[in-house]
Amino acid sequence: RRQRQMCIRDRLEKLEFLVAKVPENFIPNDISGLCFEFREIPKEENYEDISGALSFISFLLGNKIKKIGYSIVNDTKLVESFAYSLDEYPEDNTMPPIRFNYQYDWGNFAYLLNTYLPKFLDINNELFLDKAIDKSFIANNVPIGTNLPILASALETIISKYFQSKNIKTFEYISEKEYSTIIASELESIADRLKHISGHEIMLRKISGAFRKGVNEKTTQFFDLINLNVSRQELKAINLRNKMAHGSSDYSKKSKVYKDLIASRVYEVLFNRVVLKLLNYEGYYIDYSLKGTPLKHINFT
Repeated sequence: RRQRQMCIRDRLEKLEFLVAKVPENFIPNDISGLCFEFREIPKEENYEDISGALSFISFLLGNKIKKIGYSIVNDTKLVESFAYSLDEYPEDNTMPPIRFNYQYDWGNFAYLLNTYLPKFLDINNELFLDKAIDKSFIANNVPIGTNLPILASALETIISKYFQSKNIKTFEYISEKEYSTIIASELESIADRLKHISGHEIMLRKISGAFRKGVNEKTTQFFDLINLNVSRQELKAINLRNKMAHGSSDYSKKSKVYKDLIASRVYEVLFNRVVLKLLNYEGYYIDYSLKGTPLKHINFT
């Protein structure tokens, strides 16, 4: 891992780029722009790192960056220029995980980029962070009732890849062989009693598979492994994902909409906390689930 981190830092030093805000008079009023300035024309082997950098910066800004073009300059001469037309402008639903400021390192955008981008690129391919972040942006821009299954998929992507990268296979309370031996006689008796019931095969499969841990249990195990404290409210938001997935939420009442909106904000903040924790971030995050969106330390809920 140390050798790989050194390799990534070496690649970044060779790649070298500046990130700057595009002056407002260069772009339409309803969008904001960033300029990525490279000292040299990026090579093909740099594209993966550039894509990772765009994903990481999108995460920091709380909104997906859309590439609209490029230009190549030699000294003061414009060599080449190209721009895409935007079919639609980015959503104005931005929720950056960190409140930027220049007073502290943890809120300084330049410090965050220089400090945590190498770490992000180091674990991105292993954990599919870029893909999970893309899913989180999709979830943030779909209606309540369909958002949490998408956001849960983003988190579950990271969890699954994390377990694979650590070669963790403890997804069972006991082995299937041991469990089958223990329940063999009882299962035969239960099967005989249930055979007249429609759907008894499904019920038996659930009993036979009870030795496996469920998604929520794997999620809790993941939180323990990365030392992330999770609140009761966050666990409720995780459980709400199942109700949304099965379409059991009734949004004819405003109180239900408001309740699930708060739970969605809780889940969105939890996702941000997970990514920050994986980057070894030690600072304050924004809690969008509370009035006034207060700052909280990463190690506290």
